[in-house]
Amino acid sequence: MVLPSLTLLRRSFSRRFGLALLVLFVCAAFVPAHAQSQYKNEKFKFSIQVPVPEKTEIAAPYQLITMPLPSENGFSANVNVQIQPFTGTTEEYMKVSRDGLQQMGVKITTEKSGDGWIMLEAEGEMQGFALHFYAKAWITKERTYLVTATCLQSEWAAKKDELVTCVESFKTW
Repeated sequence: MVLPSLTLLRRSFSRRFGLALLVLFVCAAFVPAHAQSQYKNEKFKFSIQVPVPEKTEIAAPYQLITMPLPSENGFSANVNVQIQPFTGTTEEYMKVSRDGLQQMGVKITTEKSGDGWIMLEAEGEMQGFALHFYAKAWITKERTYLVTATCLQSEWAAKKDELVTCVESFKTW
């Protein structure tokens, strides 16, 4: 039995490794740009690739992301980002929001609007929980972005700054 020399093994490995790298780089060039979205969490030291739909046209509201805090008293305070197909005026969006919240038995406590955005703060009971909501919607020509923080009413004072800062940090480009 003849064993190949170490030099031949190294050359063979180098060629295969080089070919494998070349194939990897060629394939990477064809990965869609949307697959490059990445969530990174410094506190818990992890990151994850975020699935993003190829199409940006939507026919119904689409919950893109939910960011919950640890559960306390049976409820996880959270912030979520929803994309909606609404492209009307801020006044129309405010009316639709008021009507919808009223139907759900939720009381608006604060209401503001500006050029292309509205902000609502509200309180109400849902699924047995007394909740506080802080929501801001950015209305564009293509869609509306609704970012909502939800927290137990009893914990709002303690979590308000963190949740409002999160909602207000939302940016579009």
